[in-house]
Amino acid sequence: MPTRGAHPVIFQYKEYALPKPREYPMGEIQFEEGGRTFTCHVAPCVATPDTSWWWVSVAGDGQRYAAFHANPKESKTAVKKRVVAYYEQVLADRARPPVPRAEFVANRMAATARKNAAAAAKAAVVE
Repeated sequence: MPTRGAHPVIFQYKEYALPKPREYPMGEIQFEEGGRTFTCHVAPCVATPDTSWWWVSVAGDGQRYAAFHANPKESKTAVKKRVVAYYEQVLADRARPPVPRAEFVANRMAATARKNAAAAAKAAVVE
């Protein structure tokens, strides 16, 4: 048994089994909209195993999305509308330019120090 100092280190591994999602009458939905093929199915997420999500895959897009919580009373038409609206928003978000992030103070200080050093070196050469 490995030890750390005088105390033994005990390793414990647990296996987590995801609970089976509630039965949903639709199961899997596949449809075409706007030249894209959407495949949707209900499954839990590892982060929220007690909640079922509509997972969406779009042909030609390598990403799989947990679009929204599944509701067993929701109709197939309502799910299709929500999926298409969700994916349109994903595409709009991708097309938008990235939001500029705040610059860290340390980066600003380093840039100022480099600028001052360059100015000092230039002044030393001129004199």
